[in-house]
Amino acid sequence: MITTRTTSLGPGRRLAKPQRREQLLDVAAEVLVDFGPAAITMERVAEEAGVSKAIPYRHFDNATELLRALHEREITHLGTRISQAVTAASGPEAKLRAAIGVYFDVIAERGVLLGVLGREIPPGSGAATIDGTGFVADLLSDTYDIGGKRARILAEMILGALLGAVTVWGRGDAVRARVQATATDAVLAMVAGVRGAS
Repeated sequence: MITTRTTSLGPGRRLAKPQRREQLLDVAAEVLVDFGPAAITMERVAEEAGVSKAIPYRHFDNATELLRALHEREITHLGTRISQAVTAASGPEAKLRAAIGVYFDVIAERGVLLGVLGREIPPGSGAATIDGTGFVADLLSDTYDIGGKRARILAEMILGALLGAVTVWGRGDAVRARVQATATDAVLAMVAGVRGAS
């Protein structure tokens, strides 16, 4: 489910540039989820936002740039929420549990949008994104003192496990609580195995 941060305010409503940009991104997110990537045009976004056709072009060069900006915003939001949860948790296991819990929360809130954006904005397309593997590897290094190649390999394995868990949950094969608990147990077992092998 998409939770809009800035709603369409209708014609004639003046917003500061950052607020207008966020509104256009919110509208693009709704159009993308409701109608698919082919529906994302600058004109469509302007119409749905209740602004003139020129307004989106003041913020983005074209629809591709708009999608890239939306992708960057969503990935940055995910990373920020995970970082905040990890910082607030105490102890290595609590930090991993918090990170996984927030990941599932964001997927519950914005998973459809993230899925569509992931298909539309492939890696290496010029979009600025967070290095998920690097992010998890840094977490492993900071929390468990697992570094270097081992941390990156383990990070890839963890991300694969989480993607698989979300896929199972998304298909309706199991409820979130069970999938999240199983994924968390698997991640903790992987970490323990790597630490034990050191």
